[in-house]
Amino acid sequence: MNKIFYPITSLFKFHKLKVLGVIAFALLFAVLIFPYDDLADLATTKVSQITNNQVYLQFDTLDLSLVPPGVAMGSVSVETPTLPGIKAEHLEISPWLSGLILGKQGGSVDATGLFGGAIAADLHEGDKGKGGERVKNIGVTLAGVKLPQLAKFLNEGNFAQLLLQGTLGGNTQLAVDPLFDVQPNGDVNLKIESFALPGQTLRVAMSPGAAPMPLALPEVKLGNTNLKAKMSDGSLKIEDLSFGNDQTLAGKITGQLGVTFRRSNAGVQPVVGAYDLRVNLRLPKAFVAANEKAGLSLAFAMLPQAARKDSAKGTELAFRIQPPLPGQGFPQITALQ
Repeated sequence: MNKIFYPITSLFKFHKLKVLGVIAFALLFAVLIFPYDDLADLATTKVSQITNNQVYLQFDTLDLSLVPPGVAMGSVSVETPTLPGIKAEHLEISPWLSGLILGKQGGSVDATGLFGGAIAADLHEGDKGKGGERVKNIGVTLAGVKLPQLAKFLNEGNFAQLLLQGTLGGNTQLAVDPLFDVQPNGDVNLKIESFALPGQTLRVAMSPGAAPMPLALPEVKLGNTNLKAKMSDGSLKIEDLSFGNDQTLAGKITGQLGVTFRRSNAGVQPVVGAYDLRVNLRLPKAFVAANEKAGLSLAFAMLPQAARKDSAKGTELAFRIQPPLPGQGFPQITALQ
C-alpha cells in the first residue's frame, strides 16, 4: 500500500505550492475566464427539452460564484404556453447546502427588475406531512414591485381582472403541504405605497358558490396601505388592514376570511369560504359628494342606519359583514357598537 500512496503523499509533501497553484488556476479559469455567456443557447435548448417545450428560458449573461455557490444571469426572460412572459434584469439562484447534507431540497432565488422591483424567494423542505410529502417552507420578500405591471400579468394570465396602482413591498413566511392535506400556515405582511383602484367594474360573488355579479367601482385612492395577517387551518386572520389618511378615504378592517386550497388534475385551486369582517371607514365630505352618483348612495342604502354617522367633516361607517343567511342573496351587514 505504501508503494501505491507514496508518490501521491510525496507530491503533496514536496510540491504543495505547485498543487495549490494548479487548483487555484483551475478555479480562476472556471469562475472568471470560462466563457459562460456562450452557454446561453445551450441552456435555452436544454431547459426546453427537460420541460417538454413548456418553458422557454433566455438570458444574455451567465456567471458562476463559489462563495456563496450559485449562478447569476442577466437580462432574463421566461415564456410558457400557459402564462404571460416575464422578464428580469438580473437573476441569482443558489442551492441550500445544509439541506443537501440532510437529504432535503431547497434554495433561493433573487430577481431584480421583475415587475419593476425586486423579489427574493427561498424554499426549504421540512418534515414529511400526512401524505408522505415534505412540507415546503417558503419565504418571499418584495420591494418596489409596481402594481400596474403585476396587474397586467395577472390579467393576461386570467388570474384576476383588476386595475391597480401603487408600489408593493413586504414579506411572507408560509409552510405549505404540497398535497394540501394540511392547509398552509404562516404570516403575511404587506405594504403598498400610494395604493389606488382606478374606476372599473368587477364581478364579485356575494356568497360562496353564488354566481358573480357585476359591481361598478369608482376611482378609490387608498394611499399607504398595510396588511398584517396570518394563515392557519384554512383561514386568513386579518389582524390589521389599514389604509388612507385624514385627507382621503381611510379605514381599518379586521376579521377572518376562509381560504382553502385544493389539488386536482387541473392544478391547485383556492376556494373562498365563510367570512366575518369588521369594517371601519372614514369618508371625507368631498369624497362622498364626488361618488354619490357613482354608486355610493346605493352602498349607503345597504347599510343599517346605526352603522352610519355624519358630521361636518364627512361620514363614518362602522359595520360587520358576514355571509348571507339561507335563502338570501346578499351578505348580512350589522352595525358595530
